[in-house]
Amino acid sequence: MVLAQLGWKSCAPTGGEGSDAANFLAALSLSRNIIIGDNDPDPQVREKMVRYAQHRAVLFSAILRYPPEGFKDIDEFILADSDAKNLLDKWIQEVE
Repeated sequence: MVLAQLGWKSCAPTGGEGSDAANFLAALSLSRNIIIGDNDPDPQVREKMVRYAQHRAVLFSAILRYPPEGFKDIDEFILADSDAKNLLDKWIQEVE
């Protein structure tokens, strides 16, 4: 929802990172995509989430980006850092 408030068309899997991303393939196949991963503090969880995010990036021919270290997820980053939109704008330019 935070990304949508900044004007991004965004979606997230409802079943978490382990859900079947192939369900989104048809809907996203004709768009330029950015997969945004999480910086989970638990190393084991983080390793698993990185693998899922990397898989999705390949599946959707997307670029994979993460919020800066120190922020668990993109929402936390956007809400805490007034310059977050500048970084997000750079990501958009990378896929255009």
